[in-house]
Amino acid sequence: MAWTGPLREVRFGPTLEQGSAEFACVVCVHEPLWSTEGQHERVARELVVVCCQLEQMLVEDKPVSPAHQRALRRAADSQLKRLPAPQPTLGEYLRDRELGTVCPNLAAIVQHEEHMTSQGHELTAETDWQRPVTTGSVHHCLLKAHFKRVAVLNQVVVMAKQLSSTVEGPNHKHVAHQLSLLHQSVFALGEPLKAYKKAIEQSFVKIKAATRQRDDGDFPQLPVTFRDWVLELCTGLVGDMLALPGSLTEPLEPVVDCLLDHEPAPS
Repeated sequence: MAWTGPLREVRFGPTLEQGSAEFACVVCVHEPLWSTEGQHERVARELVVVCCQLEQMLVEDKPVSPAHQRALRRAADSQLKRLPAPQPTLGEYLRDRELGTVCPNLAAIVQHEEHMTSQGHELTAETDWQRPVTTGSVHHCLLKAHFKRVAVLNQVVVMAKQLSSTVEGPNHKHVAHQLSLLHQSVFALGEPLKAYKKAIEQSFVKIKAATRQRDDGDFPQLPVTFRDWVLELCTGLVGDMLALPGSLTEPLEPVVDCLLDHEPAPS
């Protein structure tokens, strides 16, 4: 905590002996170099980030470097040491903040680690918590579903903008293919984008026929009516996506609510 008592003044300057304080400076010896205001909030945010990264590693399909896992674990331990005494263990912190809801696989591994330690087993860098979680033991991961949803939301925006750019160019050869990919992403988001999905399905065959390779070898080009339709579709889609209505972001709420509900109170 910051010192709240009287400050000790140390004055420097050759003119002090002559009774002048013109070139004096006051040094606050007991004032902290760095402000501690909001430290608990910063630690909490850093721990959430590290825990989420560890959780993602535990559910990844591809193997992750054990060295990277150990580095993140050390980062978590380092943040815990910045909390006031008595400093909690990672397992205690996960339970106190109920972060196990968001990071169930990390919570399970840490709980197993604590059990092994309580039984007198010495844990090393190669012990159980580093072991990849087997398919059968993976808990339902809110984070995985959260980031998958964010990825699809982003994909729709990127693909709609890319399709608009293609249609405004001279070569429309790949418009039907891009429209098909956009349809897949729109379909993945379900009911909120049902109208766009239906519109694409109704016009896709005509778009595909209009963009077939021409016999004379020139680039295929959409008729103006189809071109304007695609641009209108993409503009409306991007606008609706960037507005982020509740119908699109509802699947993101479990993770967001969990983190907000356990945001530490200002110290």
